[in-house]
Amino acid sequence: MIITRSYLNRRRGIAAIVIAALVLLLSGCRTDGTPEPGAGTATPSRTAASTATVAPSASPTADVNATATAIQLEENEQALFENAEAEIREVLMWLPPQFDPSLTDASGTALAGLFAEIIENHPKIKIAHRIKDTSGNASLINMLTVAASAAPSALPALMILDRNNMMTAVQKGLIFPIETKLFAEADSWFRYARESAVVDNVRYGIPVAGDPLVLVYRPALTGPDMNNWEEILTRGLPIGFEPNNVTDLFGMFIYLSLGGKTKDEQGKPWIDQEILTQTLNFFLNGGQKGAFPPAIAKDTNVGQSWQQFTDGTMQITVAKLSQYRHNQRADFTAIPIPLTDENGPYPLVNTWNVVVTTKDPELMAIAVEIAEAMASPEFNDQWTHASGYLPVRSGDLTDWKSDMAYDDIYRMSASASLLPGSNILSKLVPILNSAISKVILTAASPEAAAREAIEALK
Repeated sequence: MIITRSYLNRRRGIAAIVIAALVLLLSGCRTDGTPEPGAGTATPSRTAASTATVAPSASPTADVNATATAIQLEENEQALFENAEAEIREVLMWLPPQFDPSLTDASGTALAGLFAEIIENHPKIKIAHRIKDTSGNASLINMLTVAASAAPSALPALMILDRNNMMTAVQKGLIFPIETKLFAEADSWFRYARESAVVDNVRYGIPVAGDPLVLVYRPALTGPDMNNWEEILTRGLPIGFEPNNVTDLFGMFIYLSLGGKTKDEQGKPWIDQEILTQTLNFFLNGGQKGAFPPAIAKDTNVGQSWQQFTDGTMQITVAKLSQYRHNQRADFTAIPIPLTDENGPYPLVNTWNVVVTTKDPELMAIAVEIAEAMASPEFNDQWTHASGYLPVRSGDLTDWKSDMAYDDIYRMSASASLLPGSNILSKLVPILNSAISKVILTAASPEAAAREAIEALK
């Protein structure tokens, strides 16, 4: 029988009533035959006294034993409840803020509902969650690193990490390989998602979402036809991005879409000088048409391009899909960033994977079950549509099919190429963005800026 709080509360209530009755009974029993204080003072007649039948009084010893028995029963049931509670295991999950199941929007409600279903199927567990930042000293990866060495008992059973932080966690030995049959039907997954779960040919994660870069604009002010770069650049409207931000990936996107590579044969960071020159010519031509004015290369405020777009200063900007979907307004529209080769891969897609951070077999099994449920086709369709991310499964996209952006979402998902590793991006992006800034400011020609970039890489 499962011992519940309501059951024990009812039993305790009964025990309390029994104890109270026995106390009253004992308080009303006098062994010397003296009337209770406040009893009537009239003296009964001897005849009445001699003929009255006196009922035998309850034994005080028996009453005390009954009371003790009731108290012991309550203590036994309390101990039983505490043991039952001890058998309920907490499955702790760390999450980034955007995936908080406590959110009252559709994505939070969907995830909370999924957790409730899992708990219903496993009454001896409870799923708890903690929200951790995605960057800074208190980020998911930093807190995991600290807890693993300083407070192992505070470690979660599972967490959601982006692709590069997952790779860092693998290098530090903070997460463990996952065994699952979920990938047996490979065709049911988008390729980018399958690949994102693997590090050094070992599966460490179960992918649940993707996040590409997109071009966001106001059709009412830009005009509706934004199908290729020629149509976009000839408008002469500034396009928001941040070349002074060492993490801004728009320049890298253009470089990769032109066929650029980021690693040499030894796997070290590398730049193709010829394709870099083509990339810089793209920004030079765009700058001459007004798309990339010098002010863009002078602005050092991180996040300024999105702010300028939302306040109406700029009508076109580059943003993450999730940023656009979370802040979508009626006058906003987003499209995939145009590619030079329409059939080529769509670069720089970030992913989020559920990873396991415990060696406990029981907790690991539950953690994998949670991850598998989040990646199931029906739930993943519903949840990614609500949360504003690319789906990881290619079938059962019922919710996404009802969205006007479905064709673009499917196209990006089907052709997505993963973000390079942090060791590559941290080396190449600052060099590439510096070269772009020089060209936009006309401080160097594309050829000269490309040569300087190659020298900086050595």
